Amino acid sequence: MPRSESDNNLTPKEKFFIFRNAYSKLNEYIAKNEFLAAHVIAFSILEDRVLAARLQCDELVNGPIDSRIVVNKIPFEKSVIKLLELNVIEVTLHDSLLACAKERNEFLHQAMWRLADFNKKSVLNLRGNINAIEKMRRKFIREKK
Repeated sequence: MPRSESDNNLTPKEKFFIFRNAYSKLNEYIAKNEFLAAHVIAFSILEDRVLAARLQCDELVNGPIDSRIVVNKIPFEKSVIKLLELNVIEVTLHDSLLACAKERNEFLHQAMWRLADFNKKSVLNLRGNINAIEKMRRKFIREKK
């Protein structure tokens, strides 16, 4: 589930501290080899960054959108597809993001059977995708302005 409407209304400074805390916890869980917790936080960050990229880039191309509606109704996968359609991301990143979502769903829905699958490699893959989507978002915005 993406951000709530009240989370969207936070100031940039408040959002900064939330992200800082999330990354701090993520690093803490990785250091402690608590990969289930790390995976949940990393995917949550990734989901937020994909949605933010979709909203910002879609608005640059198509004009203002009502983000209150979008935030609560557009699934992760649809945001990834939209980013590909807008040429914000390439097919390889699209495929990687969708693979992360598939992996997350499989891991979480079968968690008690798949505890060993929550590992450092999986968490670092999520972090790599977070960095990639942020890099592509910033590049797209720079080119469109």
